[in-house]
Amino acid sequence: MTNQENANETKTIQTEEFNLSYQHRPNCKVHFDITLPPSVIKTLHEKALKNVAKEVSIPGFRKGKAPKEFILEKFQKGIHSELLTLSLEQTLQYIVKATNIRPLNNEISGKPKIHYCDTEKGAHIELSYDTYPVIPPIDPSSIEIQESLPEMITEEKIQEEIDHVGWSAATFEPIADRAVESDDAIRVNFFYSFDEKDWLQSLDSSKRILLSSKVFPDEIKERLIGLNVDDTVEGIYQSPKSDNTPMHYRITICAIEHGTYPDMEEFAKKNGLKDSQELRTKISERLNSEAFLFAYQNNMNQLKEILINKYFFDLPTHVILEGFKNEYEEALAEFKETHSNQHITQELAENLKTQMLNSKVKEYIFSYLINKFTDERKIEINESDLLNEINFQTYPPSNYTAEFSFDMNKNEAAQRLQFLAKRRKAMELIFDESKRASTPMS
Repeated sequence: MTNQENANETKTIQTEEFNLSYQHRPNCKVHFDITLPPSVIKTLHEKALKNVAKEVSIPGFRKGKAPKEFILEKFQKGIHSELLTLSLEQTLQYIVKATNIRPLNNEISGKPKIHYCDTEKGAHIELSYDTYPVIPPIDPSSIEIQESLPEMITEEKIQEEIDHVGWSAATFEPIADRAVESDDAIRVNFFYSFDEKDWLQSLDSSKRILLSSKVFPDEIKERLIGLNVDDTVEGIYQSPKSDNTPMHYRITICAIEHGTYPDMEEFAKKNGLKDSQELRTKISERLNSEAFLFAYQNNMNQLKEILINKYFFDLPTHVILEGFKNEYEEALAEFKETHSNQHITQELAENLKTQMLNSKVKEYIFSYLINKFTDERKIEINESDLLNEINFQTYPPSNYTAEFSFDMNKNEAAQRLQFLAKRRKAMELIFDESKRASTPMS
């Protein structure tokens, strides 16, 4: 049972030493309300008196040997302060022993509320603290995944990639005396908006774009053909494959260039290959490898989302917010820099904060779940696992969110690779077991 499932349910425990009621609240916080009888407070009061007596120095008496009555009369405030401290310590001991709910990092949230604390009435104290999250176990057999399979690599796809490689090695010359033609390359400033108020820049003149490529849809390509340098075209585009809001666009031609495609036989030999056929074979192998990795990562991404949604549990506020302020301020500064032409409203800033918080919660949930699974299954990694992880991080698929940087120092990089390799091994085990569980027995 998770903390969320326990939320709002008040439980009570009664003993000779205390009456306790407690309630789980969101974000792993637990609120306690406890009363201690006069007998307990009298015992604590005697202890408080002795503690104070040990510390005070009174002329005419050795330290700690002053009469009890004298100490009671002269140091009432000190004794009462010590009594409150001892009462809180005793309260925590009772709570932890009775409920087995331990405070996270041994810290109490805020200031405890002491309604009263004296030897005649006893004590009534309220306090709250964050506790450790209850992490549910993962059951792979209960997980259903719609497995992604690698895309079939066609001859057309291979030729597209060969053309891309060829054009990347082509030579281009600037065109100044005519308009854009269908086989040209262009450099543009491309802005778009979904409300005609906030415009974002998607492309600038540093990027060369072949009109024969798929960067622009045919509808927009047709409007670019015939334009001259410094001409601007504006319009509205609605993708036929999407129900999203129509996109307003504004494109200015910055330069027109015409390319000369290289001889691919010569290109292949210059790059250490026998001929263009070997180039085709190498490209085919790479595309098939990329398709496999892309499908693999789709499955891992899908599994991650399933785990987070299926086994979602409460997290302490302290864990969620740790370091978040600096992360948010850095992300906001970067967002403002990359959207310098856009007014950053309070709503946009709040949306960014919400997205970052949700993302952070999901990452913590996922990490806790996988760490528990690896511990339960006693998953260990070997040299082969580490080499596979290095290869994956060196050539990751396009649908993988980077979790490793080769700029890390040696020790940090080694620890990170071990962590990622162990997590990958756990994920693959969960995926394989879920597949076996969903496969009908023959």
